[in-house]
Amino acid sequence: MGDFPIGVEYWLGRPKLPDEVLELADDVTLWERVREVRDQLLVESDWTQLPDVSLPNQAEWQEYRQALRDLTDAEDPRSVELPTKPE
Repeated sequence: MGDFPIGVEYWLGRPKLPDEVLELADDVTLWERVREVRDQLLVESDWTQLPDVSLPNQAEWQEYRQALRDLTDAEDPRSVELPTKPE
């Protein structure tokens, strides 16, 4: 995950803020971060939905992308867990 030092905790693929910072961060800021990560992951997987792409695990990709879109249905941005990307 990037060039971050070993032992750094991660949240949504980036270095995790210390708990005391997360406690002070407002939900609006955290939801912006969730959406930023979600949108990037959707863009990175757009190719899987092109009409000329045939994948043996097409249904898994569709479920993954739907799970990404559903991330913002959570009540608390701190409880968001990214779905596992199909291989």
